[in-house]
Amino acid sequence: MTTAITKRRILLAGISLFVATWAAAYFLWPKFSFDDGPFFTEPFAADLGVLSPVSSVDLSLLGVTLFVLETHATRDPDPRTVFILRNASNDVRWAKVTSTDFGRIEIIGRTPRWYIAGGWIVAIKPENTEGGKLYLSPFGGFRFFFLSW
Repeated sequence: MTTAITKRRILLAGISLFVATWAAAYFLWPKFSFDDGPFFTEPFAADLGVLSPVSSVDLSLLGVTLFVLETHATRDPDPRTVFILRNASNDVRWAKVTSTDFGRIEIIGRTPRWYIAGGWIVAIKPENTEGGKLYLSPFGGFRFFFLSW
C-alpha cells in the first residue's frame, strides 16, 4: 500500500515539475531578453479593406497550415501596422494595431518557428527600428513582440 502511494507522489511531483517548467518557459523565458520590449497592440475595429498589404506568412505545424499572419499598413500620414490573423478558411480571427512609433512592420522572409513552450515566433522588421520577434500563442493569440536595439 505504501509503495503505491509513494509511486503516486513521485508521479505527481514529476507532473508538477513538468508543468512548472513549461509555464516558466512559456511566460518568462521570452521576457529575459536584451531586446527592447515587450510591446503590445490594441484591437483594430475599422474596415480592413482600406488597408495596404505589406507582408504575410503561413503558420504551419507538421506541414499543415493552421493560420496566415498578415501585416497591413494604415494610410495615415503616420502609418501604423495592423496585424491580421486568418484561419485556414480565410476567416479573420483578430486584427491588432501597433503604435505609430514603429512605422510599417514587415514579416521577414524567414519561416516562423514553433516555440518549444508553445506558439510561434515570427521574425519582423519595422521601418523605424531594428528587426525583432513576434510571439503568438499555440492557438493563434497575439502575445507581444520585441525589437533589437
